[in-house]
Amino acid sequence: GNMFRVLGNGRMLERYGLVMSERTKLPLQVLSKPVLRLGEGEVLSPDMLSKGVRIMNPINFINWLFIYERKNYTSAEQLCVTMQKASGALGVVVKDPEWAELNYIDSYSVENAIMKHSADYQFILVLISDRHKQYKSVKKILDIQQGIVS
Repeated sequence: GNMFRVLGNGRMLERYGLVMSERTKLPLQVLSKPVLRLGEGEVLSPDMLSKGVRIMNPINFINWLFIYERKNYTSAEQLCVTMQKASGALGVVVKDPEWAELNYIDSYSVENAIMKHSADYQFILVLISDRHKQYKSVKKILDIQQGIVS
């Protein structure tokens, strides 16, 4: 009935070599709107999202350390600027970090940089240029030994 009229009595389908008779029945079901269930029994509908209701509480980056190798100064600076620009759309504030420029990144130099700066950072970002050589040692020193999110 209704679907047949919507398709213009089949004329639209005929353009593509399809034929639909009046007797063709399509099983249709109207689905309910999806609902997100948040913690503590809260419910969030698509209507609420379109009105700008936030589903997360962003954490602002106020006190953080950015460690990089001297040869990667430009990349580090560009990454920081990009983070600051992109974070605004997410409702996150990214303040300028404390910078630690190293000649080479390894577990020893990263640990020394952290001790030298000795602040209570929210997190530490380490820009590495050789994932295979540097990643494991940096993660070991920061996450396991220091308990710092990196």
